[in-house]
Amino acid sequence: MARVANKIKLIDGSREALKLSIRITDLWFIGIPKKSEQAEMVVVDSDGDEIHVVCKQDQLKSHKVGLKENLTYVMHNFKVMKNDGKFRVCDHEYKLCFTRVTVVRQSDMEHLPFRKFKFVDFSSVIAGHFQTGLLVDVIGVVDEVVFRYVSSKNTRVVFKLKDLSGQVLSCTLWENYCLQFLSYLNEVEDERPIVILLTHARIKEAQGSYPPSVTNSFKASKLMINNLVLEIQEFRESLLDLGIEVRSVLTPIGQASSQVLGSSQLSSKDAFLSKAEVKNISQINAISEEIVCVTVDKITTIVMDNYSWCYPACGQCYKKADIETVPFTCPCGKRTINLYRVEVMVNHKGEQTKFFIWDRECAQLIGQSADEVNRLKIE
Repeated sequence: MARVANKIKLIDGSREALKLSIRITDLWFIGIPKKSEQAEMVVVDSDGDEIHVVCKQDQLKSHKVGLKENLTYVMHNFKVMKNDGKFRVCDHEYKLCFTRVTVVRQSDMEHLPFRKFKFVDFSSVIAGHFQTGLLVDVIGVVDEVVFRYVSSKNTRVVFKLKDLSGQVLSCTLWENYCLQFLSYLNEVEDERPIVILLTHARIKEAQGSYPPSVTNSFKASKLMINNLVLEIQEFRESLLDLGIEVRSVLTPIGQASSQVLGSSQLSSKDAFLSKAEVKNISQINAISEEIVCVTVDKITTIVMDNYSWCYPACGQCYKKADIETVPFTCPCGKRTINLYRVEVMVNHKGEQTKFFIWDRECAQLIGQSADEVNRLKIE
């Protein structure tokens, strides 16, 4: 008599000799093919319960050809692991990993459900009511393209998504997802609303005055733009029924597929945040190497104990000048000027640290150069 399949919702880590009858609803590969590649998938059983399954490099050679999205399988024997990674594609407490004794057999089981999207509610995200690290599905209509940039090192686009309640959420797409979006904008000829469906999206928590936003995950996400899928068609029909106003975003972008694409609206908050990873003060204090990041804090004190507020430097090459050995003259022969170097304490939610604000930023804040301020001080 055939052994009865186990239920995904009952997997609790107490046994690994499992038998599952499942459909692969999502499948993606990470790493370098034939070197460090592994397969990741989401599978669903007859009850509609999902679990994350990993097939690492050493087992992938035996199974890669046979693993196909939307097909049904009977699978035996896994290593059961805690689903406690930084980002999780399923809400199950555990995930499964192929071992050398894992058996995979394709079997026709038409009764098993296909993927059912679990769209996140925009108002819940904006209010901060979400599980940190749990990837979500997102659907919305593009309301405004805020920022776009393509280079050999960094490719991203930031736009605003609107849901059926009129709530607006910022979305950032990186690398190939960005190129797919920009390619669509460059090729589409009609003026119909652009409906986006993004799977396994990452929610970025609010930072200071900047609200939560969403972005694609590294490899797990799938991006659908006005595709002929039921969810997008129903969303589009609801837009019309509810009379939700959507602005046209089809601005010419010309060189969208070239190596360099200029940015737009660089002064926006979304464009600012998209340039670097956001970190709070406690995270910055723990950094032991040089990085580029963004933080939102309040200046509480100007520190004058250890340094003066300015220093002499060349007006052309901006190298610091040693006025004790070469009075008022840079080693390159040009006249020196004063440049700002202001030490400040910043605070956010009880955490504090020390920052230096250099000449360009100080001049923008004060509205005068260090030389001008110094002359006023002398007068």
